[in-house]
Amino acid sequence: MKKPIWSFLNNQFLNSTKKSYRKALKLSIAHDKSLLQKTIDFPLEPKWGIVYVRYHVEHLAFYTAYSNWKASGGSLTGDTQTLRELLKSIPVMFDRWLSAVTPVYNRTSAKFKALFPQGRTPFEHGKIDDKITAINTLSIAMEPDSALAAAKLLVDEDYVALDKARGSQEGIKSSQKSLSETLEAARVSAMIMQYRDIGYLIDNFTNFPKSIESVFDLQTLRSSIQSLFTKTMGTTETYSLTKNTFIATDEIRAKVSKVATATDSVTLYLGSTLGGIDSVGIKILNNAEDKFTAAEFKVDLTINTFLTAVTNGNIESVKLAVELY
Repeated sequence: MKKPIWSFLNNQFLNSTKKSYRKALKLSIAHDKSLLQKTIDFPLEPKWGIVYVRYHVEHLAFYTAYSNWKASGGSLTGDTQTLRELLKSIPVMFDRWLSAVTPVYNRTSAKFKALFPQGRTPFEHGKIDDKITAINTLSIAMEPDSALAAAKLLVDEDYVALDKARGSQEGIKSSQKSLSETLEAARVSAMIMQYRDIGYLIDNFTNFPKSIESVFDLQTLRSSIQSLFTKTMGTTETYSLTKNTFIATDEIRAKVSKVATATDSVTLYLGSTLGGIDSVGIKILNNAEDKFTAAEFKVDLTINTFLTAVTNGNIESVKLAVELY
């Protein structure tokens, strides 16, 4: 049986963040900010400056990689939505093609059957790429026939739109994969540096262990990161959902249900203190999921870390669900 590694050689920062970039980011932000504060509090102690400068480089690289990765997720969602909408409109496209073909070749003609041997099926059923290929095949089949020039123009326009949307989606997927690899490398590098910082600080501040402990977010390190928060709220209630260090591109999804009227709502805020409402309010309406980014709170995200929910005073009871991505 393989012996477990000596606990002091176990990099907790690296291992505990394997499946959570959000946890790694929270650890990194806390460590970076704490080290900076040490340089301010103890300007005559150069060792704090040394450890801050070398970690800050790692933190910025990880923070940037995380932000780019999150932003790419939004791009992928947008491109996927565009493609989905185009695919849903294929039946309408097909009817438009028919309206241009049937005046030239009626449905019982050999030419019509050659163009549409399986009717709508290849265009409306099957895999995405097969549908797009079927449209291109139709365009090629129309090519030699000048009488179908107008119909071919319609087919080509729809094919170009679908092919562009599909290509954009695949390009974003490829880019996102590359960004994920960059992010993972940055996470590993930053978490290894935090581990190295422990050794450096122990070596230089052996007699002051509390000062070492204070620059690491041990609570986050020892716990899992909660992402889903639910709360049943009453009339005129303020409730602090969580304390979290957000970045501008962090996505938040929220929904309220079991409300009395369509005008009932819950408003979310970010505050600098427990229950604080320092930011712009994001109103979550009845029975509709709202999706937004932390940037929409329009407040300093490094200071305002308390996510707070406030009912509007016109409801008896409402169920709130908030999920962080």
